[in-house]
Amino acid sequence: MLIQKAVRGTNTNQGAMMKIKLTKIVTAACSGLVLAALAAGPAFAMNGPAPTKYNLGSLGEYSISGGVDGYGAAYTNSTGNLFNQNPQNVSAGLANALINIQKTSGLVQFTFEAGEYTFPILGSKAFGYPTGSPQNGYNFLGTPVLQGYVTLAPSKNFTISAGIIPTVEGMEQAQDWNNFNFFLSQLANMEITSERGIEATLTHGPASLTVQFDDGYFSKRFNNVQAALTYNLNSSDYIYLYGSDTIGTTDFTNVTNGFPEVNSNMIGGGVSSTFGKLTVIPYVQYQWLPKSARVGNVKTYSNIAFAVSTDYQFNKLWSLGSQVSYVSTNTDKQNIANAIAFGNWMGYGATGPGAIGPGASMLGLQLTPTWQYKQLFVRTTFAYSHLSSYLPGFGYGTSGNKSGMFAGVLEAGFLF
Repeated sequence: MLIQKAVRGTNTNQGAMMKIKLTKIVTAACSGLVLAALAAGPAFAMNGPAPTKYNLGSLGEYSISGGVDGYGAAYTNSTGNLFNQNPQNVSAGLANALINIQKTSGLVQFTFEAGEYTFPILGSKAFGYPTGSPQNGYNFLGTPVLQGYVTLAPSKNFTISAGIIPTVEGMEQAQDWNNFNFFLSQLANMEITSERGIEATLTHGPASLTVQFDDGYFSKRFNNVQAALTYNLNSSDYIYLYGSDTIGTTDFTNVTNGFPEVNSNMIGGGVSSTFGKLTVIPYVQYQWLPKSARVGNVKTYSNIAFAVSTDYQFNKLWSLGSQVSYVSTNTDKQNIANAIAFGNWMGYGATGPGAIGPGASMLGLQLTPTWQYKQLFVRTTFAYSHLSSYLPGFGYGTSGNKSGMFAGVLEAGFLF
C-alpha cells in the first residue's frame, strides 16, 4: 500500500470550510515538561500565524505561508517495508519544508504549495517516510508540488478549480503540523492525498457541496468521482460527509505500487465539536474493492475504520492532543495469495514481515503534549499500535511475528 493522506488546502477558502478546522496544534517538549503535560491530560495540534498578505492593487491580493519541521524517533519491533528494507530502531530527519502561495481575490485565483513533505503513518512497518522530492522513486506523487491549481470564482458562493487538487476524503490534514498528533491514522493512510482533476464547490447558507472528477491516487486514469458535504452547525462546529466512486478500471501498470485502493470506493463522515477548550473530532469510513475479474480480485475486499481525535488547550503555550483509531479488514482464507494482492489495505502492496496483511485489525493510540510560542513549536508524540488476526510473518519485528509497536517522536518546527 502506499503512504497517503487526506488533505484539503490549509489556507484555501474552500479548504477552510471543507476540512478539519485547524486548532491550536504544535508540538511537545522535553522530558520533564512532557511528564507534566501528560499528568494534566491529552495532546494538541498547531496554530500557525496568519499568512503574510500582499495587496498588489489591480493584480489582486496574495498570501504566503509555510513551515519547516524535523523529528527524531525511537520505536520497538521495527520492520522493513517497501520504502525501507533495512529497519532501524532510531531515525531522524526533515519532516516538511513547504511554502504555500495563493492569490485570494478576483475572478481568477490560484493555490500553489510545494517543497519537501512526508506522511508519517501510525503503525506503519518502518519510519522510512517517502518524500515529496522527485528523486524518490517510491513516492506515489513523484513531485515536490503537493497542490497546485487555478480557481475561477465568479461569485462568493460558487468556484471551479483545476490542477493538482487536494482530496475531499477524510478529516485529517496532510501535514503533521495541521493535526493534533504527529502521525496520521491508518484511515488517512488509505485515503487519497492529492490528485489531478477538476472540482466545483457550491455554498448555500450553512451548507457547502464539493464535487471532484480526478485520477484518484495519481493513477493518470481519470475515472474517479469524489463528493463532500459540509454543514456548519455554528461558528465552530460542523458535520462532514464524503464519498468517492471509481467509475472505471485502472490497470495497475498505471500505479506506482499496485495497491488495491486505486479501484476502490469509499464513504465516510464525521463531526467536529468544540466544548470550551476541548475539541473532539470523531469520524468513520468504509472502503471496499468490488469483486472484479478485470481487476483480478476473486472476492470483495473491504475495511471499516474509525478515529476519534481530541485537542485540549490548557493555555497559550500548552496543549494536549490524542487519538484512538481502529481498522478492521476482511480476507479470503481459501485464496490467501489473492487476498494478499488485493486485500492488504494497510500493507502498501508489500509482502513479508511488517506488511500487516489481509484480515488483520489494528488498534492505534496517540498522545501528544505540545508547546508553542508564536511561530516556534515543539511536541512529543507517544504512540502504540496493536495488531490482531494477522498472518504469520505479517506482524511487527524482523520476523513479522510481533503484535505491538511503541513509538516516541520529538518534533520541532517553525511556521510562517
